Amino acid sequence: MSIAHNLLANWYRSRGRRGVAASLDDALEVPADTPGPESSLEMSEQIQRVREAVRSLPSDRQQLLALKYVEGHTNAEIGRRMGRTEGAIKALHHRTLAQLQDALGEP
Repeated sequence: MSIAHNLLANWYRSRGRRGVAASLDDALEVPADTPGPESSLEMSEQIQRVREAVRSLPSDRQQLLALKYVEGHTNAEIGRRMGRTEGAIKALHHRTLAQLQDALGEP
């Protein structure tokens, strides 16, 4: 509620400086750039689902995801760290993402 109030107050302030009269109906059409509490809750729930799905993976697949997406390593670098070939890492990555999609119920 306070976000909407602040957005309206800012909108009226900026319109007032320009000397243009505005109606309340015009103010209600101003798009809000700030996501509402519903989207924050949905995002939080989705993040929790992904975390749980990742935790259910075998440790080598969790390590692969951490090295690739958290630390930003290439497949070749990951292969050297995990003692596997780059091709094996590519295949493991593909299988890991497919397993996550299945666990999350995504197509």
